[in-house]
Amino acid sequence: MGKKIEREGERLSRETGIDFKKYYKPGLVEKIGELIGFIGSIRSIFLGYYAVLLVIVTALCTWFFLRDMNIVGIVLFFIFGILFCAGAGTALATMKLAEKVVEDSSDTAVLMLDFAKEVRHDISNVESKPGFKIAYSDLLKGLSFNVFIPMTKQVIKDKLGLFSKPVIYIVQNALFYFTNFLTEAIDEKGGEISAVKTEAEAGKEIEAFDKSIDSVKEKIEPLADSVTGKLKIPARVLLILSIVICLPILLVIFLIF
Repeated sequence: MGKKIEREGERLSRETGIDFKKYYKPGLVEKIGELIGFIGSIRSIFLGYYAVLLVIVTALCTWFFLRDMNIVGIVLFFIFGILFCAGAGTALATMKLAEKVVEDSSDTAVLMLDFAKEVRHDISNVESKPGFKIAYSDLLKGLSFNVFIPMTKQVIKDKLGLFSKPVIYIVQNALFYFTNFLTEAIDEKGGEISAVKTEAEAGKEIEAFDKSIDSVKEKIEPLADSVTGKLKIPARVLLILSIVICLPILLVIFLIF
């Protein structure tokens, strides 16, 4: 996904002639760092689910021991119980994390839409060459793929270091889904930024763009459930596999020993 986003960002820069990366500013990085609050709760989320499942497995093994279950059976049950805890715990924690990621990513998407208004003003001053045109959706994608997703990845990498890759994968997917949904919504209304000839024309274009951005911003909250559902798919698959593979084995061990 990362390479795909990079290629798409480079394509938009090349085709529109806009150097989106010049908007990669320290001030924005700080704002995104403030919005990405889920990072501080990652450890507690995962450890919490692992701990609960491990307590259940340990309690069952203790009960088996008190009932004079064969020690080999108890050991095997504990081993496969640990494997189940690892798989199911990771799946459940990832689904919980996905909810927090989407919540923070939706705030980042709002920031991106607000920033797009500032960039729109800058473009009308800097990029207004004869024949210049850029669709609203291409401006949003350009900012997302060249500025906001890379900045968010950098914030996460700085805070998590070696453990950042799986979190970056989830977050960049969330922002990618948000970007696609929002650009599809803005495409329904149409609109493009073009070379401005007079102040009156510039005023009308800015007003039209701001209205489109504000109308799209209202769609972010309803989109959150859809984005969360997409992010949870791999975790749900892992949970199903953990149940289908481990629980029958645990049941067999219980019945045999």
